[in-house]
Amino acid sequence: MAFIPRLSRINKMMMPWKRAEIHTNNKQHSPFVAVEKTKELSALVRPPGMPPTIDLSIPDQFGIFGMMKKSLDDVEGLDEAVEGMAAILLINPQQVKDLVLWGGLRRRKDGWDGLLSWKGVKRGSDLFIKGLGKFNIMETYQQVRKKKRAEFRMSLREALDIEDRKGMDLEMEFGRASKDRQQVAMRHATENLSWFASVGELRAQAYFGGSLQNDNEETFHALQYLLGCPADNPMRQHLLRHYHKWCEAEQIGRVVTLAKNARLLQDEERYCWYDDSASDAPPQKLVDELIAMEENEEYYGMVLKFAHLDKLPDKGRIRVLRSRREVRQAARDLNNCALDCIWNVSNREMILLVMDKEGKPGKPEAMASICIRDDALEDRFDSILLSNNHHQSQGITDEFNEYMPVLKDWYKNGAT
Repeated sequence: MAFIPRLSRINKMMMPWKRAEIHTNNKQHSPFVAVEKTKELSALVRPPGMPPTIDLSIPDQFGIFGMMKKSLDDVEGLDEAVEGMAAILLINPQQVKDLVLWGGLRRRKDGWDGLLSWKGVKRGSDLFIKGLGKFNIMETYQQVRKKKRAEFRMSLREALDIEDRKGMDLEMEFGRASKDRQQVAMRHATENLSWFASVGELRAQAYFGGSLQNDNEETFHALQYLLGCPADNPMRQHLLRHYHKWCEAEQIGRVVTLAKNARLLQDEERYCWYDDSASDAPPQKLVDELIAMEENEEYYGMVLKFAHLDKLPDKGRIRVLRSRREVRQAARDLNNCALDCIWNVSNREMILLVMDKEGKPGKPEAMASICIRDDALEDRFDSILLSNNHHQSQGITDEFNEYMPVLKDWYKNGAT
């Protein structure tokens, strides 16, 4: 015998939607009335057909929303950003502000950053990146909207704790949930969704969308952040300079590391980057090096170089290791424990030298160390070793010994 729910139960299931309709039609309480009439914004806020939520319309008994509206007026550049976005995406500026007010965007820094990214955008051409060509703005906007609707549905489904199954009616599932679960679900969904397409999102979709898989949300957000960075950010510059290589399927995911350092640079001025050669490094080599630098805490803003060795010259194949990074690379290439000596070098108690392979500058064949004890440079090298700490030949020892006068000369002239 089929189960037939009682009429009272059916009425209770329908009540949330009835209450929502009443609230939505109450002009005194709902600034979303105008928004609901705008098809474009309605589809962006929630999937087509999703009823208005019962939380959007709350009587302003204590003047809270009046204060919040005033707080919007205090945001520097907000009006300019809203006008620019609204003009190009064909949205009513006041409706954008209503969405900001009710959507919880005021609580999210990335949401503000996304909206304020439109500051200074006066015409469609301002969205294009020099050297990468133009794109269809409205078509790209629709693609971004599609992503956002999918994100909204996913966050709402997760908040309701229901599995995604074929033919699932999300509206019906929402209606079956308790009032408390509905409120939690909508709060979760709105707080984890930025409703507006930022300049970075449009650019990421236009220039890199074809290289991304559907599940590459982290990569998409990394690209969005990088493309929204100032033009002088070295990570953004590398992304654009090596655009075609970054678009390759095996490289695109690596932009997450690039974006992490770009964010550190913008927020803390403490990030991983090395000398000018980083700008020319291919994506894979660059990211591998940035990860290694992070693991060894070789951040900008820290003491990375051994400045007291700047005036100690190289000679022939003998090269002075003048930074933590150079010591780490040499230790990796020679498979030894030179990293343990970084503290000694930075405290001017030791000097590390390498001899590069014949015809291969930057590729060490051997490493030598010499100590400074009691304010005096030792007369001989502490150790001279090949890779894996193997002993050197007499010829290599002789070449290092020929460098000894350079060391003594530098020390005698008070370089330390």
